[in-house]
Amino acid sequence: MLFCSPKNSKLAQARPFKIKPLNFQLVMIAFPLMFAFYRRAKNYLHNSFWIIGERIFALGLVFVATIFVARYLGPDLCGSLAYAISLTALSGVAGHLGLHGLVVREIVKEPSLRGQTLETTAVLKFIALATGYLMIIECHDDLQRAQEPGLQHR
Repeated sequence: MLFCSPKNSKLAQARPFKIKPLNFQLVMIAFPLMFAFYRRAKNYLHNSFWIIGERIFALGLVFVATIFVARYLGPDLCGSLAYAISLTALSGVAGHLGLHGLVVREIVKEPSLRGQTLETTAVLKFIALATGYLMIIECHDDLQRAQEPGLQHR
């Protein structure tokens, strides 16, 4: 016999799918819990979506602006601009000294010393930024001296 009869096939012998009462009860309990979680998390999800969307949009604009600036300035000036931006970013990071979290913690711990804490932070940031700026100027002067023909670098 070339074909199987329906009575002998595995499909015919398989039991039909039945929903067990216990599983159905678990599903009926899980759905309201999931919706309750969604209602609580809806604001967080919504705000996170807008923050991430804004960041992606801003990065896209920066990418497009960088393309236009690079095409306008050409390779030499664009390289100089990138170098200046990188040095500024490095001095800016050094200028902040990671004080933000520390300042917030100290102000929360001792609210009466808020003025003194903020003054000290401002002075420290100014000193660090001024030092970074002076380092950028010195670096730039050294690079210019190195690029001038006939002059040796210090």
